[in-house]
Amino acid sequence: MPHVSLKANGALQKSFFLGYMGNKLIKASIGVIPEDDRDYYGKKRLDMAGLLLSSCFRQLFKNFTEVM
Repeated sequence: MPHVSLKANGALQKSFFLGYMGNKLIKASIGVIPEDDRDYYGKKRLDMAGLLLSSCFRQLFKNFTEVM
């Protein structure tokens, strides 16, 4: 679970996250809460072409100016 904490002492946060996910799994399996579909298209974050091009240009220009 590297996405939870990048710090060296992040074991406590990772254990809380693991407990949260286990609790959610048990509740969904017994029918207390509905199952969550993370792959649902409506939950996806989409970036438009202009935003992607501007961020790519910004990174490339920064790299170019640092080399000079």
